[in-house]
Amino acid sequence: MISRKLMMAHACLTLFVFLVSLPLLQAATKSTVQYGWQEIPGTTLKSVCPAKGYNGIDYNFSFYCQNVTAAWNGGAYDSKRNRLYIWGGGHTDYMGNEIYALDLDQNRMLRLTSPATPLANTMVGSNPSELMPENGTQPNSRHTYDAVAYLADDDRLWAFSGSLAPNGGTDSITWIFNPNDNKWKRVSPKGTLPRGNYGIVSAYNPNTGDVLLHDQHGLFSYHYTSQGGIYTRLVEDKDYGIHLSAEFDPSRHVFLMVGGGQVFVYDLSPGKSLQRMQLTTTGDNEIVDSQGPGLAYDPLLKQIVAWAGGNKVYMFDLDTKSWQATAYNGDPGPAICNGTFGRWAYTPKLNAFVTYNWYENNAFLLRIPHHTSAVRAIKTDVLERFNKDKKSPQARSQNNRFEQSTRISKVARQSSNTTSDIVVLQPSKDTFLTISRDSHGRQTDLQLSTNHRILAKFPALGVDKNTQIERATLRMYQVKSQPMSPIYTGIFLGTDDWKEDSTWDYRDPATKTKWLHAPGDWVDRSGIVQGGQPFDLQQVVVNPEGQWLEWEVTDLVRRWQAKNEAGEIGIVIKSLSGQEQPIHLMSRESKDTRLRPQLIIEKVQ
Repeated sequence: MISRKLMMAHACLTLFVFLVSLPLLQAATKSTVQYGWQEIPGTTLKSVCPAKGYNGIDYNFSFYCQNVTAAWNGGAYDSKRNRLYIWGGGHTDYMGNEIYALDLDQNRMLRLTSPATPLANTMVGSNPSELMPENGTQPNSRHTYDAVAYLADDDRLWAFSGSLAPNGGTDSITWIFNPNDNKWKRVSPKGTLPRGNYGIVSAYNPNTGDVLLHDQHGLFSYHYTSQGGIYTRLVEDKDYGIHLSAEFDPSRHVFLMVGGGQVFVYDLSPGKSLQRMQLTTTGDNEIVDSQGPGLAYDPLLKQIVAWAGGNKVYMFDLDTKSWQATAYNGDPGPAICNGTFGRWAYTPKLNAFVTYNWYENNAFLLRIPHHTSAVRAIKTDVLERFNKDKKSPQARSQNNRFEQSTRISKVARQSSNTTSDIVVLQPSKDTFLTISRDSHGRQTDLQLSTNHRILAKFPALGVDKNTQIERATLRMYQVKSQPMSPIYTGIFLGTDDWKEDSTWDYRDPATKTKWLHAPGDWVDRSGIVQGGQPFDLQQVVVNPEGQWLEWEVTDLVRRWQAKNEAGEIGIVIKSLSGQEQPIHLMSRESKDTRLRPQLIIEKVQ
């Protein structure tokens, strides 16, 4: 088996060398466009590879480091630093264990560590798990496949097993990389450990802060702690080969595995019976046959987007089980045929996808128009069902809008396949912060723009950490307004307490207590403090006659549950566009109680 893998690697490399000149010629002549592929100059991995004979070792690092990407290796995206980690080697392909990072803020490739010496091929033992000084800080080089993940809640990089240098064996050891000091640590987790294997797939679950992984024998979760963490076997299962990648869809709670002609899903929704399901997908299905495709969740489209070389990307609609391909000019060329794995990611800071393919080529970004011009409509499924065969919202009177508000629970109950109990919460306090530094907590309206930020707290009445939530919706009423440009809005989980008379600088003006991160404190979908990836994003088109606006906040409330946040559910609403003219929304001080903000929670009975 090992010799067969080696032959595949050499055949793959030969094919790639023939094709690699095409994207280089394209890159030299293309111009910058708003959408499509964009090369990032000065980001070749080869430029930072160790030199031949590094540290006096008789080994050509600068040549063989091509296999950091060519030989079944992946990576992971760090949402805190806006960088893409790239790590791998293994078997006979590459002995170096150094880790690289594509820095998307500085547009440069970094080598974060240097290769440990002596190399594995000079050490006693066929497949050492770690290199000298063998003190738990130097993992051996390996094919990493899809078994690398960034833990956003804990700011750590997780790695497990792989095909070790130099003889291709595996182990069942967990390694944790700390990006704050660029050091690895061998840890000893508790629980039921996965088996060491080839082709392990994994994905980070931002709803729980855990890694999900499949070891060819079953699905596991890994929860990090400073004591080494805990593995839990979720379900036992069969193998699937070594050509798959995985991603987690946090909006649907689905772990998706794709590649080698197969598509598998695990539905981790609360109350679901956990089992692996093999899907037969339709549409532009060629992505399914690719080897280790790159998979990344798009939080704006709420779909998983895949790439496996060339100019096409593939959006997967899990509801219809279909793929839709779109081609863009200026692509990176054919993918390494042994797999892209985690070297394809979505970066919320740049609102784009990023990939790193071949060590002599630059990295590439991909911007797609869906992120700015085709954000999904504001209305949710509940309101669409209610408004069917009714008059348009513009023609509906205020009394009819109130009727819509009071009847939404009944409609939501009818539109669900499960029996739900509806809880409608109103805020205990709300306000908006402005750069004017004034207090606005007693106003009857809330204002939102690039210079206005809304904060609200809802009492968690009838909701605790054990409540099974089917859906949660934030509703706010936009008051009558003059026509204005659309505004893009993002929802974040508010943290820490504040007074209703808080200001841009102080969460408690009376005691001069400042925000931890003024103005306002929050975490994003990835668990990053003051991060930029919203739990929901909506384009608000102002209706001069007034209208109800909605945001889907199910994952936000579940995150609040998972973190055992005390007391109230905090919500922060930000403008994600440059609109300086604010839109006006009714506050809890509104004299018309029917138009006050609502947090509607549907509980599974």
